[in-house]
Amino acid sequence: EKRARRRPSVTIGILAPAAVIAEEQARIEAEVSNPVLREKRQKQLAQSRCRAAQAEERAIRALRDAGASLAAFADAQGGSFPPSLEALPGESGERMKRAAQAALGEGYQLEYSLRPADASGIHRQYILLARPRNWGYRNFYLNETGVLRATRENRAASVQDPPI
Repeated sequence: EKRARRRPSVTIGILAPAAVIAEEQARIEAEVSNPVLREKRQKQLAQSRCRAAQAEERAIRALRDAGASLAAFADAQGGSFPPSLEALPGESGERMKRAAQAALGEGYQLEYSLRPADASGIHRQYILLARPRNWGYRNFYLNETGVLRATRENRAASVQDPPI
């Protein structure tokens, strides 16, 4: 009887930024023998890391503001979350617009979705994602619990990802 041959699994995705940075630094060392040019390139790499960290921190702030706006709405509506972010009225709506604009300004797109309604027809759960448009930035996940989660993998963050 013949045994089926198993193919080795292959994972295709984006390397974590730390691995990318290490790889880039190794390439710099190998390619640039001139110490002045090497130092200049390393400074550029450090500035790039700094910009990514700042963008992620601002996106985190925007998500937390968005979560606070959604929580305020739900408190006022007996625990029900809005059907869309645009449906938030008044100060909550303005706060949400500022949060979305801040996230977009940092290269992130906010994606809001409601979980299925409970037996009474009320939507008591939501998912808010911040998806980066820039390669190597983290993906973020927030839900009604207020726990913010993130992944460096090239996919949407989920409830299974570690909290930050």
